[in-house]
Amino acid sequence: MDSDIALAFLQRFPTPQSAAKLNTTTMTAFLHRSGYSGGKSGGELVERLRQAPEAAGRIGRQTVTVLITTQAEQVRALVDGIADLESAIKKALEDHPCAFLFRRISGVLQSDCVHAVGASPLSLT
Repeated sequence: MDSDIALAFLQRFPTPQSAAKLNTTTMTAFLHRSGYSGGKSGGELVERLRQAPEAAGRIGRQTVTVLITTQAEQVRALVDGIADLESAIKKALEDHPCAFLFRRISGVLQSDCVHAVGASPLSLT
């Protein structure tokens, strides 16, 4: 549920009632605007929505909307934060004095190698 398309869908259609208005044309347009590349057609996805079980909750539509959109925003912030951290780690690995060694290692997390070797190439001696 942390993909861009899932989060965009939850923010645009946070309740079953708002998603119930979708048809093949509107779903296809939404998927196109959102850059969806998952391989399922708008019609297939609308049909899957129609087959989903109905929620048994008694929470009002407005409350569900606030809950879902807030949670989707929080997940998006986490995903963005993780991407920022991954970029920072990648840059730190590239800038490390032993980067030439890390590039040759496959099947092992390169950050584990940095941890084992240390921040200084002097730790290799």
